[in-house]
Amino acid sequence: MTLIHCPECGKEIWDKVKTCPFCGYKFKKNNFGLFLLISIVILAIALGTNNILIPLNKYNTAISMLNSNKYDKAIEVFGNLGNYKDSSQRILECKYEEAKALLQNKEYTEAIDLFSQISHYNDSSELKCETMYLLGQKYVNENLKPEDAVNILKNLNGYKDSNSLLVEAQYQLATYYLNNKKYSDSSQIFETIGNYKDSINLLNQTIYLDACSKYDQANFQNSLTLFEKVENYEKASTYISNLKLLVQLQGTWDPDSKYGRTQFVFNGWKLYTTYFIPGNLSVHENKYEVNNGTVKDDYSIYTFEMQGEQLIVTDFAKNKNIYIKISTSTIPPKENPEPNVGMTADEVLHSKWGIPQKINKTTTVNGVKEQWVYSDHGYIYLENCIVTAIQD
Repeated sequence: MTLIHCPECGKEIWDKVKTCPFCGYKFKKNNFGLFLLISIVILAIALGTNNILIPLNKYNTAISMLNSNKYDKAIEVFGNLGNYKDSSQRILECKYEEAKALLQNKEYTEAIDLFSQISHYNDSSELKCETMYLLGQKYVNENLKPEDAVNILKNLNGYKDSNSLLVEAQYQLATYYLNNKKYSDSSQIFETIGNYKDSINLLNQTIYLDACSKYDQANFQNSLTLFEKVENYEKASTYISNLKLLVQLQGTWDPDSKYGRTQFVFNGWKLYTTYFIPGNLSVHENKYEVNNGTVKDDYSIYTFEMQGEQLIVTDFAKNKNIYIKISTSTIPPKENPEPNVGMTADEVLHSKWGIPQKINKTTTVNGVKEQWVYSDHGYIYLENCIVTAIQD
């Protein structure tokens, strides 16, 4: 106990007395400790209530959203609740219900995506299979997206009548490829589905058109192979005859005479004619056509016919020459360059001007100056074997 002063008379008294013994003043009880204790209890109850009531309120709100088909908002709230109650399981339920709603509304692609996310939830795997079947069936019935239809129906592994739908989808896809000139892809599918509808006739048509395309592109060997598969279809036999000649022509042909000769190089639909003259050559590019075993260049200067392994070349004057294939190379000789200032004397000799008809030479203390004379071109001037000027 301690001594305190009475607030009424000022006498010293013990702090535990309830009434002042001198003046009779009654002391009021100090409730601060009790108040503090009660406050603490109330605060604890309030905090505990928040921790319980707020998540519960959010959970109930999310349940209400789920029941109102507001799946995305419900998923967001359940996601923010973390491990509270069965929130994670409710997220799966939201996606499941949303996927079923999408299926009911025939929004198959979106439904498949959601069912794929929850494949182990309830019967999601079975519903995904059914949704894929309905989407594939829709594509086939409406002849839409044949590539997607084939991919979807292949993954169903015989579900219901998906195999029958798959054959029809493949037929539609092959026809789509045919119409878009994807002949190789088209023919592969038509071969796969065999006798379905008019697939065999369309297969022959596809191979024929593919062969014609390769013929135009100068892919002669592949074109010949394809035409031989459909040799009785339309003009295939004519193409085969021409292609056997075209395949044989590809390469470099030389005459028996090796000097002053003309060389021919067949490269696809291009014909390179090389004229060799002493010290020079000239290459001319042209095109040609083939008809009934005879080949003519576009300018009708030459006509080509095969006799065994020999090529008979007839020029515009009806002169005939025998050529033999010296190489399978389809690259023509490199043409000599035009003479230029800075060339050496040797380089000039191997240029288009070649060997001069006359050389005028002047020798000085500074070296040798030369004038090369070309009757059909002009003059080339050299100093110490280097071209310094050209006069046409």
